[in-house]
Amino acid sequence: MIVYLGDTRSHRLVAEMHRRHAGVMVLRGRLRSRTRAFRWAYDNGAWCDHVAGRPFDFDAWQRDLDVIAGLPTPKAPDFCVLPDIVCGGLRSLELSLKWLPKVRHVHWHWYLPVQDGMTPDDLPKDGCYPDWLAGLFIGGSTAWKFRTAPFWREVCNREGWLMHVGRVGSMQRIRAARAAGTGSIDSADPLRTVGHWERFWRELNTPQQQLFTPAIEHDRAHVWRAEGAA
Repeated sequence: MIVYLGDTRSHRLVAEMHRRHAGVMVLRGRLRSRTRAFRWAYDNGAWCDHVAGRPFDFDAWQRDLDVIAGLPTPKAPDFCVLPDIVCGGLRSLELSLKWLPKVRHVHWHWYLPVQDGMTPDDLPKDGCYPDWLAGLFIGGSTAWKFRTAPFWREVCNREGWLMHVGRVGSMQRIRAARAAGTGSIDSADPLRTVGHWERFWRELNTPQQQLFTPAIEHDRAHVWRAEGAA
């Protein structure tokens, strides 16, 4: 499971991230026009806007797209996340799909965010996805993302996509993400304190055990009803 942590200027932490083969999840507006010597991914910043109670900043988003489009392949991000609306259901899906045809020139690995109120059946049925759509980004509320993650994993398996789960900092979330079979996660929590750092890596390095698997024992209809459509 690939780990992307928050951005940091600490040389010590950067060295530790190198040693552990961790990447950086770079937020919108924080590219700082610098080169990166190791892996990174690009977050559209919708969560930060949501927490701050402000609308999505499309101007900042467009400025970042222009920078990313000019990067040589060795310095490009592993993937970029399409614009979305936190807990926005079908409105979020509509927004993301509207942008999908417009970003081909920017980068070749885009992830489609899924949010509370969406189900796998809401995704386009024709199966004719562009080749630059490479995965799903599981966002939304914590309870919803881990309750439904196993079903999004099925979608990724069917389409040949990768799967990423956002904001996986606690031990319980790490276990749930691992149980769902996700390929990558991100978290800023390990950078908060030494204790957070040590606990995070200790959990990641713990051998796979018999972990709870959210919602896997329930039928699909029950899962979507339990959370309610946004």
